Amino acid sequence: MSKTVNCNCKSGCQTKHCVCLKNNEPCDENCGCINCKNPLNNMTNNYWKKIINWNEQNKTWFWGGVGGVIIMLIGTFAITIYTSTGKQNPYLNIAKEFGVTENAVKNFFKIIEEKEVLKEDWDAALRKIATKHKELLKSFKQYENFIDPDIQELRKKAEQAINDGVYYKADIYLDEAFEKDMKLLDQRKLSAAENRAIKGDSLFVRSNYKKSVELYKKAVELVPDGHELKKSEYLQKWGDAAYDAGLYPESQEALKQCLRIREKLLPKDDTIVATTLNNLAGLYRSQGKYKKAELLYKRSLGIRETKLGKDHPDVAATLNNLAALYRSQGKYKEAEPLYKRSLWIRETKLGKHHPDVATTLNNLALLYMSQGKYKEAETLYKRSLGIVEKALAKDHPSVATTLDNLAILYNEQGRYEEAEALYKRSIEIEKKYFGKDHPYVATTLNNLGGGVLLSRKIRRGRAFVSERFRNI
Repeated sequence: MSKTVNCNCKSGCQTKHCVCLKNNEPCDENCGCINCKNPLNNMTNNYWKKIINWNEQNKTWFWGGVGGVIIMLIGTFAITIYTSTGKQNPYLNIAKEFGVTENAVKNFFKIIEEKEVLKEDWDAALRKIATKHKELLKSFKQYENFIDPDIQELRKKAEQAINDGVYYKADIYLDEAFEKDMKLLDQRKLSAAENRAIKGDSLFVRSNYKKSVELYKKAVELVPDGHELKKSEYLQKWGDAAYDAGLYPESQEALKQCLRIREKLLPKDDTIVATTLNNLAGLYRSQGKYKKAELLYKRSLGIRETKLGKDHPDVAATLNNLAALYRSQGKYKEAEPLYKRSLWIRETKLGKHHPDVATTLNNLALLYMSQGKYKEAETLYKRSLGIVEKALAKDHPSVATTLDNLAILYNEQGRYEEAEALYKRSIEIEKKYFGKDHPYVATTLNNLGGGVLLSRKIRRGRAFVSERFRNI
């Protein structure tokens, strides 16, 4: 029997799954596979023999030549359909669902394994990674190179690596392209800046906030004069990443610069301005600068209500944050209607099981706890915890936030053992995501030490849910 068309098998092949199988082709007698798993062998060898014999018996110019080729093509097509429909490929199915490549999904699983995500949390973790992955790919559309074909080729390789989820390779290509970009001076600075920002995005996807801060900072420095709005874009990313890294002074400086540029070059009621106002207000709130925070939140709220409508999810985000500010100051009457309005918008527009709904439930529970309404608070905390554990993952930072606040509630009621278990679980999550020196970890350790292990007395711990539930 002649060798199968395009078969890459070599005599003495020792692999269990030969190249023939990968090419949807049967093996011939020259293939020395051991325990070959190619299902086409039994099904197709006789079929191919019949085609060849028929072709030998009909050696007219048309039937023996063109006709034989046509039948061979039809046979190949039929076998391809058989193999593609007869075997289930879980990676391919997931890739289709998420709208990413099969290789990307395989690398998503590698990330999950490295992070030691529990199997029951894989779906939520995969969805989170896929979402960030697609956001990262979108940023490549803005990555423009001007003349140099070498850099364009490196950009394509980096994009393909990210498309396949092989982030470390993308980092290598981006670094090489960056070095070439820098040699071409000012006309290449925009390309180089976007390069650094994309790598910053790549690190941010993997929760490497401090490293992403340095890259966003470099992107800002590289932007040439005359491109101030582009600079403000990188300043926003720098400020947000610094906030997540716990670098509050650095975050404040970056966000203030961003706001100055946008207010100067954009209409003052632009929704992009509202985003910067909202994030800067959140930073001020975390620093206890309540008056400054209130002014910025109200400005952001006014812009969003006017431009987006009073029942838009972004309006709910600002309502939630403004309510949290009032709660921090003990202004409970002002806070409660804002929380309830935010909750109504989110349940109506996003659904009752959306993570943003959990945010407002968590904060409203915190308000009730501050007023001594423990039963109402516990009910809301548990509902919030159930949503984020299911929608995100059991070791997500939002889970840690709710665990902290539920622990504080138990501690206030003298339920110390229950509180201690929740604090310890929260600390492990926070260390994993933010590092042991992050302010979140310090706050939870303080609550654990002061509220449970040392005094065993009811103390109102510092709650800080809003800061970690910022909505951009």
